[in-house]
Amino acid sequence: MMKFSKKAKALIVAGFIAVGTATPAHAVDLAGSGASFVDPLLQECKAGFNTATKHSYVYTSTGSSTGVKNADAKIGDFWFSDVAHTAATKRSTVFHAPIVAAPIAVLVNLPGKKNLYLSATTVAKIFSGDITKWNDPAIQADNNRQITTVIYRKDKNGNVAKDASGNPIVLTNRTLSSNYTLPNQSIRVIYRSDGSGTTGNFTAWLNGVAPTVWTKPANNAFTTAFPTANINAAGNIGRIVGAGQSQGVAGLAAKTKYSITFNSFPCTNRCSANRSSRQSPWQEESLSFSNNSCKDFLW
Repeated sequence: MMKFSKKAKALIVAGFIAVGTATPAHAVDLAGSGASFVDPLLQECKAGFNTATKHSYVYTSTGSSTGVKNADAKIGDFWFSDVAHTAATKRSTVFHAPIVAAPIAVLVNLPGKKNLYLSATTVAKIFSGDITKWNDPAIQADNNRQITTVIYRKDKNGNVAKDASGNPIVLTNRTLSSNYTLPNQSIRVIYRSDGSGTTGNFTAWLNGVAPTVWTKPANNAFTTAFPTANINAAGNIGRIVGAGQSQGVAGLAAKTKYSITFNSFPCTNRCSANRSSRQSPWQEESLSFSNNSCKDFLW
């Protein structure tokens, strides 16, 4: 992750320089807003940006939806969004630049240190409210079975090595027995309460991999994308709760036992990140699923 972060930092500084070259020679303060996922990176880059350009910036992490609205309203100089701004309201002078890429992880807060395996359909049923207990038969079936893991060759940087055709180099396949006695506890679902591109990408994934369960299309608002009629139904009150911004979601999940949430991977270090793969939930090297778009930088 550190190597990727360094690369991301270089890209983000280049993006700011592209904006800065159009500004006067004297020092200026740029103003940005939008996705909360990038805020820690932007704060870390601020000193280096100032040293390199003699300019500065402030960034308000208000969520992708606010970033897009501010771009439309000409509030500020640059904006971040997890999903591309393709609406008719986008001004012709606003340009996209993919800056930061990161997977979205499904995180759980359960006792112990065992890996939890969740199939895509099971994830969709948990977040839709079809599964409400950790010892539900579907979760038990996902975690008490023979699992084939694939061991890949790694390069000197720890990344999966590829052959001349670009395919991952497989060293061996290994079969493991997974046995996990799950608690008879209610699942606490935590979602992003603000307009979030992370939510948009995650609900797009749910609708794509389990369309008969997650029947509504993607939306930056989780309550709008929620597949049943009313997220505030009596059975959901207190069991499905929202938190603002990536850091808020991670913080609430970290202190809420028996919870599950989704978040951009750099914001997940406060929880246990047990992840499901879109292609194969049981492959050791493929336990995370990614949104297929980079973080968009608008200027």
